[in-house]
Amino acid sequence: MVGGEEQVPGARSGFGIQEPQEQLSGVRVAGDREEFMRHLDHGLEVFREAHRMSVTTATKFAEIIDDPSDLGVRYKLNVYMIDGTDIVEQTMQNIDNIHHGKPYLNPVPLEKVFNRWPRLQRARM
Repeated sequence: MVGGEEQVPGARSGFGIQEPQEQLSGVRVAGDREEFMRHLDHGLEVFREAHRMSVTTATKFAEIIDDPSDLGVRYKLNVYMIDGTDIVEQTMQNIDNIHHGKPYLNPVPLEKVFNRWPRLQRARM
């Protein structure tokens, strides 16, 4: 204990930062790029599958609705589920492209789900 505070083993005094060579067991060490890339590609495929499943779900719902009041639910499914998973998939594709050395500044249409706020102006008196 220094000054009434417990010190973390391997931490620099006063900073609470651990030295790289003194990592705790179970913490992954940087350098296993191939494993990281496999996990990243698998994660991207999971997002693609989620998007495909959202389209399938919304399509099935569209086939079975029989009341006009269900149209609001269908709209929400289209906007938040289909467009939402599409936005996440495109964002993950950009992240995947970063690590594969491909162009990664592909625009993601966030306005499909998130509305822009109007510009506020001062009231005139």
